[in-house]
Amino acid sequence: MRVEGVEPSRANAHGILSPARLPIPPHPLEFVLYFILEEVEMIPMEKNESVQDEFIEELKRKNATVTVFLTRGNRITGKILNHDKYTVLLEVEGEPNLIYKHAISTIVLGG
Repeated sequence: MRVEGVEPSRANAHGILSPARLPIPPHPLEFVLYFILEEVEMIPMEKNESVQDEFIEELKRKNATVTVFLTRGNRITGKILNHDKYTVLLEVEGEPNLIYKHAISTIVLGG
């Protein structure tokens, strides 16, 4: 929690004040957030470490035809050309289609 008018020397490395250093009583959630940020060390994820990325990469490598079901109920069939953290590039009838991962419900092998 950043507090206006408090000198930076009273904050930790994340710019967050400890509950003992706060000029006003902390909100319970701010207290919990402080301890989460103080006690947990963030470990960067390695590339393709997630099951999702490994599965999509395998389908791309095999050049397999897949059916992508979207959250709105639409179905798209094609081949995965590429993917990143937020999107999947699918070739459908010779044309590339960029699909946001948050719009995908399920990906299955076959068409």
